[in-house]
Amino acid sequence: MVASWKEWENVAIFIRSIGRQVPLDWVAKEVKDKCKLEYEPETFAMAEDHYLLRFREAVDCKAALRGGPWFVVGQLLAMERRTYSGSPLSSRISPSSATSAAGWGTEDRTEVEERDQLTAKVDWP
Repeated sequence: MVASWKEWENVAIFIRSIGRQVPLDWVAKEVKDKCKLEYEPETFAMAEDHYLLRFREAVDCKAALRGGPWFVVGQLLAMERRTYSGSPLSSRISPSSATSAAGWGTEDRTEVEERDQLTAKVDWP
């Protein structure tokens, strides 16, 4: 699985809507328009209300990560590039990632749960 993920590592990003869910095709269209892509990025629905966008080129992926913060129909989107750490969805995208292009890195489950407990206490708009 590591070899398979390496092919996607620099051309795919995970997305989560902070608040109401936004249709994935709307997200893909917004990314295509804002990044001036000549193609539709591939879209995949993942577990726990996460999505994945796959680009043809790493430069397009980087442009999407740097192009934020992202809003689609008024909803803030968290976008993160992720490196393989053993379990593709072992951590969730946090609201704090919506303004950051930093990757998930290799957070372990304890760190993720602690962060989720802290962010649950914040009164998000």
